[in-house]
Amino acid sequence: MGLTNYRYGDESDWYGLFADALHRAAIESAAFGERVEELQERWREQAGNSRRGSAAAKLIDALPTHPVVNLRTAVEITGASEPAVLRAFERLERAGVLRQTSAGRRNRAFECVGLFALMDDFERRLGPAHRAPAATSAFRAAASPEPPGQPRQIGSATILSRSTRFDLEESSRRRSRSLERSAARSG
Repeated sequence: MGLTNYRYGDESDWYGLFADALHRAAIESAAFGERVEELQERWREQAGNSRRGSAAAKLIDALPTHPVVNLRTAVEITGASEPAVLRAFERLERAGVLRQTSAGRRNRAFECVGLFALMDDFERRLGPAHRAPAATSAFRAAASPEPPGQPRQIGSATILSRSTRFDLEESSRRRSRSLERSAARSG
């Protein structure tokens, strides 16, 4: 089937396989677009249906193409002032639309809640069933908002939020750099 038959002059199997894959990709892509629009509508509701043209509304509109944003990017996207964008970040974070992914108050980055789970699901739907990992309860749980920094218990496993994992990794990196500097000064 497929390429083997194609090599021996029977192209119909290959064309059929290719056409089926294109058809499936088109259907799944349209469904993915609808799910992203539904997610954006949920974000709007969670944020209290922000005023049209506000920094928060413009951010929600742009999140599917900019799923991780920082202050500079958000100012460019929205055309709003830094204070307006900072207020939008606070509002959207409180509403569970954004989740801070960086440690500290300076140079903060935020990711939109739920979009990466949709992309993972899209990838699972489109990939070959024997290669794609099955969706787990941890995967399904990742699609729902979680309080920043709060671990989630699923069965016997403790699932940390992305921001908590990032904070722990960043803390570990800082500790390693500090030890390296101390060792360099002593040696």
